[in-house]
Amino acid sequence: MKREKVIEAIRGLPSEFEAEELIKKIIFIDKVEKGLLQAKKKNSFA
Repeated sequence: MKREKVIEAIRGLPSEFEAEELIKKIIFIDKVEKGLLQAKKKNSFA
Protein backbone atom coordinates (compact mmCIF):
# COMPACT_ATOMS: atom_id res chain seq x y z
CA MET A 1 0.00 0.00 0.00
CA LYS A 2 1.26 3.45 -0.82
CA ARG A 3 1.41 6.25 1.68
CA GLU A 4 -0.69 8.42 -0.65
CA LYS A 5 -3.61 5.99 -0.33
CA VAL A 6 -3.50 6.26 3.47
CA ILE A 7 -3.35 10.05 3.27
CA GLU A 8 -6.39 10.03 0.96
CA ALA A 9 -8.24 7.84 3.45
CA ILE A 10 -7.43 10.25 6.27
CA ARG A 11 -8.55 13.25 4.25
CA GLY A 12 -11.87 11.53 3.61
CA LEU A 13 -12.62 11.30 7.33
CA PRO A 14 -14.32 13.97 9.43
CA SER A 15 -12.12 16.20 11.60
CA GLU A 16 -12.83 13.95 14.60
CA PHE A 17 -13.04 10.17 14.22
CA GLU A 18 -12.36 6.92 16.01
CA ALA A 19 -9.03 5.23 15.22
CA GLU A 20 -10.99 2.04 14.51
CA GLU A 21 -12.77 3.82 11.64
CA LEU A 22 -9.43 4.69 10.02
CA ILE A 23 -8.09 1.17 10.52
CA LYS A 24 -11.20 -0.34 8.90
CA LYS A 25 -10.86 2.02 5.96
CA ILE A 26 -7.16 1.16 5.48
CA ILE A 27 -7.91 -2.59 5.66
CA PHE A 28 -10.67 -2.16 3.08
CA ILE A 29 -8.38 -0.26 0.70
CA ASP A 30 -5.69 -2.93 1.13
CA LYS A 31 -8.14 -5.73 0.33
CA VAL A 32 -9.40 -3.92 -2.77
CA GLU A 33 -5.85 -3.35 -4.00
CA LYS A 34 -4.97 -7.01 -3.44
CA GLY A 35 -8.14 -8.10 -5.23
CA LEU A 36 -7.35 -5.91 -8.21
CA LEU A 37 -3.83 -7.31 -8.32
CA GLN A 38 -5.20 -10.86 -8.28
CA ALA A 39 -7.62 -10.00 -11.08
CA LYS A 40 -4.74 -8.65 -13.16
CA LYS A 41 -2.91 -11.92 -12.61
CA LYS A 42 -6.05 -13.71 -13.81
CA ASN A 43 -6.61 -15.47 -10.51
CA SER A 44 -10.22 -16.16 -9.72
CA PHE A 45 -12.09 -15.76 -6.47
CA ALA A 46 -13.71 -18.84 -4.99
